[in-house]
Amino acid sequence: MTVKSKSILIWGSLLLVCVLSRLASAIFYIEDIDSLRFAQSAVEYDVLNNKPHFPGYPLFCALLQLVYRAIGSTAYSFSLIGGIATFLIVVSTLRIQRLMMPKGPAVYLLGIILFFNPLMWLMGNRYMPDLLGLGVLQVALWLLLEYRIGERKKQEQSVLVFLGLSIGFLAGIRLSFLPFFLPAFFFLRRKEHLLFLICGGLVGGLLWFLPWVSVVGWPALLELATHDARGHFTEWGGTVISENAGMTLRFIRMVRALFADGYGGWWMDRNPTTMVTFASILVLGIRALIRFRKGGWPRGTVVLMACCLAYSVWVFFFQNIVYKPRHILPLIPAMALFLASGAGALKQRVGRIGAVLMLCVFLVPYVLTSMVLVTQHQSPSALAQVRRHVHQQEGEVWLLSSNQLLRFYLKQTLPNHGLHFAKSESQFKNKCNSEECVILLTQGPLKSNSLTPLDEVRFYHNPFVNQLWPHFQINTYEVCPESPYLEPV
Repeated sequence: MTVKSKSILIWGSLLLVCVLSRLASAIFYIEDIDSLRFAQSAVEYDVLNNKPHFPGYPLFCALLQLVYRAIGSTAYSFSLIGGIATFLIVVSTLRIQRLMMPKGPAVYLLGIILFFNPLMWLMGNRYMPDLLGLGVLQVALWLLLEYRIGERKKQEQSVLVFLGLSIGFLAGIRLSFLPFFLPAFFFLRRKEHLLFLICGGLVGGLLWFLPWVSVVGWPALLELATHDARGHFTEWGGTVISENAGMTLRFIRMVRALFADGYGGWWMDRNPTTMVTFASILVLGIRALIRFRKGGWPRGTVVLMACCLAYSVWVFFFQNIVYKPRHILPLIPAMALFLASGAGALKQRVGRIGAVLMLCVFLVPYVLTSMVLVTQHQSPSALAQVRRHVHQQEGEVWLLSSNQLLRFYLKQTLPNHGLHFAKSESQFKNKCNSEECVILLTQGPLKSNSLTPLDEVRFYHNPFVNQLWPHFQINTYEVCPESPYLEPV
């Protein structure tokens, strides 16, 4: 077997494993509001009606619709794309390691860390574009490092063009990942190289932007962009301006996102076995720092650290890091490179057998944690459980809730159920004019003494699977026309 054939076999096998593993863990329910919007966009793309929400993710949704039309399953469409994205992330990160550390150890360890990363696996099945965005980001990062520290000096102009193309594509897949590459302009060797980068970016962006504008319409798109950009930064986007969370809390949640959600490490109320993962990360990190201090930092470290720092600042101030750890994704591969380097230093310190044993101590709970989370992810989220509970109710059903997003989710996922909504008790009393008894569902018990709940149900999912709405309490009441509850106060 030739070297080329062997290489094709290895990479082909890796792609197959990535795709099959993600298809095997596909989820067949809509777990949150964002997932709902992307699931709807697989069938009907309409950014003006939040299918999905702005910035519309046009390139991702175009790919999603192609896959959906080919296989006819929303769940498998997202998982197939997630498997391909995982392959891109692993391959490009291995290429980056080869550039930064030509004699870098622990290649297989780096692949295992990325393949079994809990947050990456969960996002590979979630109905969202984030993981494909990370895949394209890693390809672009590889090209940036190839330009800075690679040996293709005669091809650096073409490398810059492809770097620009990949960044342009990234804008159509996951726009919020673009700040990762803001430092790239400071690492250009010559002023004229800026032209090649910008031309590549324009071509990559216009390839999807012009068809998108022609479909949506420029005036409507501009109005939507202005409205949603203002809303993201000042009202609902979870930014430092819109979210009622102090700097300390944002920093704590960012640390949690990287170490606990991102790498399955220990956090409060979590299984004690995750302490082993957390301790192992610390050991590998310390060994990597000692190695770099003695032997020098790998080539391209300044580029990688600058990109990670720029993105970290962006996420900290302008993304919803308090409730959505997925925003930390671009830092996951960089940390994997760091840990793999620490493993190589560990081998030099304790020998091959000792290093293997210590790495097993890290990998066993790490992989098990990922598998537990992936398995739990296949069971409906608390929100999806509420939907199922509502769907099981018979007769005229009312939901009393001030939660606008909950009402929207149930309206969209139960369009033919005849479900009625009320924001408050007074609104329910004014709108309910049924001549028969109705079912009233509430988030928590009512204070009225004239009603007795038929049942009280609590729904829950592991918040390390999804931090959004991990628990609900639904109380069920039967309200009849003669009930004193309906009498005006």
